[in-house]
Amino acid sequence: MTDVRWQPLRRYAEDSMVVRDPVQLFMVQNVCLDGILYPLVYEALVDGVLSSQGATAVSMLTQFATDWHVESRKWVDSVIKIMAKESDENKQQLSEWFDEWSDRASSALIPVAEIVMAERADDVVQEKLGELRARMKKAGLNVNGAA
Repeated sequence: MTDVRWQPLRRYAEDSMVVRDPVQLFMVQNVCLDGILYPLVYEALVDGVLSSQGATAVSMLTQFATDWHVESRKWVDSVIKIMAKESDENKQQLSEWFDEWSDRASSALIPVAEIVMAERADDVVQEKLGELRARMKKAGLNVNGAA
């Protein structure tokens, strides 16, 4: 609870608890945080780092979370696509929220990833952020830094 590496993520979570707009909260939690956190933890850390160190059982034990995220991601992307198509104002607001909160989420996750990945953490988190940006661009948002 008091380790300095967890504080940015803790702050992100606390700040999300006071977001009053339900659509912005959807963006903050379901798109930005989950969109980086799940691929970071289950693809990069569990399947990448831990499995290469002989902890393949962890991958088997967490397969449900990986499968759930794959299905959830389809729904999240669909919701964003529908909201962005509704109007130019929606698209602009969603894009602004995405840029703000996805940058915050990636910054909050780097210190946590460093616990396992050391100096590679920043690159891996940025890779996952890039993948999320590409997803949101495909969903119809104007995304800064998208490929």
